Amino acid sequence: MHLLFENTIPNLIQLWRGTFKVNLMGVGVEDYVIPEHIWDAIGRETAGAVKTIPSSFVGHFPNIATNQGLYKAEYYSFWFQHLAPILLKDCLPSKYYKHMCDLVCIIKTCLEFSISEERLTILQTELITWVCDYEILLHIADNIHDAGPVWATWSFVMECYAGSLLPAVKSHLKPYGALAQHAK
Repeated sequence: MHLLFENTIPNLIQLWRGTFKVNLMGVGVEDYVIPEHIWDAIGRETAGAVKTIPSSFVGHFPNIATNQGLYKAEYYSFWFQHLAPILLKDCLPSKYYKHMCDLVCIIKTCLEFSISEERLTILQTELITWVCDYEILLHIADNIHDAGPVWATWSFVMECYAGSLLPAVKSHLKPYGALAQHAK
């Protein structure tokens, strides 16, 4: 899933901002590019939105227009699934907005705690339909089939857990004892 939250979504945002590989692709007048002043408003609304969202869902949220470099998988995940469908509704042409919303539905399906074989088959069809230029995503449904639900195998979950262990390792001489004590 990191592929989506650390690669695909940031690339989509760069496309929508008109900054995706500008040196390689050149600058055009694509109708999916959202003007900078609208991105500024989206950024302010993003930063302001979390003031009314319980902290158990998301903590302090950087302004996506000015501080996108601070975004990690968790921020992209929350922003794309919960804020982008609202914030980008009237900013993107309908075909691009629908394409984005289709990806939101795909992501939400991938993050479900259990997925039936029937739903997995539908997911694979949805991914194939959505992919176009993102062919590397085609393996996601196969991986869920082979390894189980994403929440059980996704490295993001382990990264969060490992991040919570780091403060426990204060002893430079015997870090494993402190780590074992904290992990109980």
